[in-house]
Amino acid sequence: MLYSSLRPRLGKRSVYALQDDWKFTEITSNHPHSYKSDPSEARQQIDVYSRTLDAKHWQTVRLPHSPNLVPSNGIPENDTRGVYLYQKCFRFTAQLDQRVFLVFEGAMTVADVQVNQTYIGRHLGGYTAFSWDITDALSPSGMQEILVRLDSRPQPDIPPEGGLIDYRIFGGLYRDVYLLVTSDDHVEHLQWTTLGWQNGNALVEVEAKIHLSPVSRLTNERLQLELNISNQDGSLLQQEIHPVAVNGSDEANEIVSMKWEIIVQQAQPWSPHQPHLYNVGFRLLNRAGSVLDDGEMRVGFRTLALENGQLLLNGQPIKLIGFNRHQSFPYIGYAAPKRLQRQDVWILKHELGANYVRTSHYPQDPAFFDACDELGLLVFTEIPGWQHVGDEHWQAIAKQHLVEMIERHRHHPCIFMWGVRINESADSDEFYTETNKIARALDPSRWTGGVRNFRKSHFIEDIFTFNDFSMGVLPSVQKPQLITEYLGHMYPTKLMDNETRLIQHALHHAKILNEVYQREDLVGASAWCAFDYPTSPFFGGGQQICHHGVMDQFRFPKFAAAVYRSQKPPEEEIVLETATYLTFESADHSQLIQALDTFDDMETVLQSAAYTAKIYVFSNCNSLEVEFNGQTMGRLMPQEKEFPSLQHPPFVIPLQAYRLYGTLRLRGYLDQKVVVERTLHTPLPASRLRLHADHTVLHADGVDMTRIWVEAVDKNGMRSPYLQRVVSFSLEAVDSHPAQGSSEGGQLLGDNPGVLEAGRAALYFRAGCYPGRFRVHVQSPGLQGDSIDLSTESQPFLPRL
Repeated sequence: MLYSSLRPRLGKRSVYALQDDWKFTEITSNHPHSYKSDPSEARQQIDVYSRTLDAKHWQTVRLPHSPNLVPSNGIPENDTRGVYLYQKCFRFTAQLDQRVFLVFEGAMTVADVQVNQTYIGRHLGGYTAFSWDITDALSPSGMQEILVRLDSRPQPDIPPEGGLIDYRIFGGLYRDVYLLVTSDDHVEHLQWTTLGWQNGNALVEVEAKIHLSPVSRLTNERLQLELNISNQDGSLLQQEIHPVAVNGSDEANEIVSMKWEIIVQQAQPWSPHQPHLYNVGFRLLNRAGSVLDDGEMRVGFRTLALENGQLLLNGQPIKLIGFNRHQSFPYIGYAAPKRLQRQDVWILKHELGANYVRTSHYPQDPAFFDACDELGLLVFTEIPGWQHVGDEHWQAIAKQHLVEMIERHRHHPCIFMWGVRINESADSDEFYTETNKIARALDPSRWTGGVRNFRKSHFIEDIFTFNDFSMGVLPSVQKPQLITEYLGHMYPTKLMDNETRLIQHALHHAKILNEVYQREDLVGASAWCAFDYPTSPFFGGGQQICHHGVMDQFRFPKFAAAVYRSQKPPEEEIVLETATYLTFESADHSQLIQALDTFDDMETVLQSAAYTAKIYVFSNCNSLEVEFNGQTMGRLMPQEKEFPSLQHPPFVIPLQAYRLYGTLRLRGYLDQKVVVERTLHTPLPASRLRLHADHTVLHADGVDMTRIWVEAVDKNGMRSPYLQRVVSFSLEAVDSHPAQGSSEGGQLLGDNPGVLEAGRAALYFRAGCYPGRFRVHVQSPGLQGDSIDLSTESQPFLPRL
């Protein structure tokens, strides 16, 4: 399979984005759900609907696309899970010596594809990429038509479905589609594996697969593969040239496989701390020196090893600390553009301090993996599934998903392990022996793992990956072991919960994280989970949302998020986060009952030291200086006795619970020097709205998107953490294209009017296709409104058809 991981350069190889001007409609179908049904029925339906529907039935859409916008909670069961028809017409003419591949990065769930009335094929499953050679189906006239019948209905015969699933599936062509154009002779696969380090240089194994045309095979054409390794700034590091052995015969294999070792001089290792990347430009040359194929790929040099149950990255021990991540977003489901994918990686790395992420429970968007490469986040990615294993046909599809996952993503240095087991499924030795075999054959450079939720599971992978919901850390039964989930549904917590629960949620995370750091027999652990996510009605808290994250689904942090952020080294960021709103509810009032057993009268109880509130502060400072309502409380040290293994244990400030009201001032110290100051006031009634945007400059491509969020604050700038109020957003075109009044200019997506929860609300701004300047306004009765300016700019993109 060919993908754009071997990116085009200005030469023979090209990628054309098929992003714009798709026609879309939902169709009625009695066609069976089963993948075993005859594709001819789907072909007939494509023909009937595409030829008989008039213009009023079609919408014009862009990819990535969700069939419907969905509410942020209480999502109707069948939203985005219908049968859909997509049509794309464009002008393109292939040259005689070119091969043209149609590539889908993700299409949910059964995709039947037709090009110019030629049926191309069917793909099963919505989480893995697939491609077809469509050269022979192209029209010589240059006018091309692609038709996709997409059955996004529940598919019990196709992974991950067949049983209950604790996450919501969203339909549509929700990832990119493009044409990849190569010469008939082309590089099909190029893999770089770091074998070790020699005096600061990288010893690398290079594996290449070259597709040869019939002419080259018959004429015994002498070809050469030229590799140019460059730094990210474009400066050439070194060049390698290798002959391609061609055995002239009409029976010769069309694929030539090559493997050799090279030493890359002065190569810097890739790691989460320093994610060094290099570009490898490649050229396939004939004997006359003419270029047959060219392009580039991005690589990172790093070694992985296991020693006494620990992971060694580039020879140095590293403890994996991270999160699980679902790919869903409010309103748009799975159809998130590259900016939102990258923003999630940025949040995981910088706001949560993670060095690792598990893509539960399926491979995710290539843009997400690209950002993990660039920003430095190790990845464990796995085949689609949740607890259920179907019959042999179901298992055959799961194996195909494994092949597609590895072939699509094995060039990423961030990925260190392949998940070859259906999440939390029962032992199935024959099935999982085969999946391990497939993964090791396709990519022997990476480990295999298989996530289970019972300790006595059969261990046939390289790393024992285990979901531990004991509210602690159970003794290991296998080595090496990685805890792939903890906490989550054992203590679901909403942003609107009272402070006692939010604080306890954070302390549960701190306690388990402390135990993970204590355990030298663990490779690491990933919390369940980073972000709240939509789920089926069987799970969640009645809104079809699982509130298992340390952030909510809009990526607003709960107190628990600060536990992880505070473990970052101070040289990366000074962190000082208070897990309190400084209100009467900040105290655990169960202490009041205990104090009544000691004292006779209520007034004595309320004034006693026994009735105190523990205010937790998560920080990576050495010490804190505390002042409450003008009274100095002196210097506090972190709670090393309670959390001895955390790099930066939390601080505890004891305050009189009955009078927990006023102003708390904190100064954080490093080496006796004040490095950060914070002032916290008890929230007063909100007086105004404050509007924010994650990004204020977007690409004018019709799909780029950023989060817009508002908070209600008081006169001191403190958020009102329990305010529920209707807010309304509006979009003004300040300077834009004449199409500014339509979605071509720009668009707000989300609940509008919306409701503040925990004093916050969010929606998304989606850019239009033309450069312009915009102003977003927000207002609510009784509060001063706010506005923020955005702009969209033309950017160089892949050529579009």
